[in-house]
Amino acid sequence: MQTTYDLYQANAFAGLIGDSSNRVIYTGVAEGTINFGVPVKRGTKSDQGVLPLSAEGDAALVIGIAVSTQKSQLYDFKGTVNYASTESVPCITFGPVWVAVVDAVKAGDPVKVVEKTGAFSSAGVEVSGPRKMQYLTSTSGPGFAMVEVR
Repeated sequence: MQTTYDLYQANAFAGLIGDSSNRVIYTGVAEGTINFGVPVKRGTKSDQGVLPLSAEGDAALVIGIAVSTQKSQLYDFKGTVNYASTESVPCITFGPVWVAVVDAVKAGDPVKVVEKTGAFSSAGVEVSGPRKMQYLTSTSGPGFAMVEVR
């Protein structure tokens, strides 16, 4: 049980909607565990299924980014919050969203991912699927950056 709290809320977390501008959210069904703020591709079990990236070539299949919600989250008491298999997963397909990056990124640059893990990294492969993405904010190292999905 948590007994200490930070004085100030964090500026962002993975999967947080970026701002109040227009956005489009597609709700898919998780075909496996999906963390908040990760890129997702279309699933294989149903037309509504979504999966996290897991293999070479997946950067070309990205349809959106899983966003956070306050409904029915699986919390593992290690700080990871995600959607369990068969849960509804809201995925942003147009608009701004915060993501965790593993290294420095620059505003205006295209979004790149490590295809086998789905990690956002400037050393990854550019997202080239049906959705185009670019960074709206910069980081000097690992942290959180806002991405525009279009």
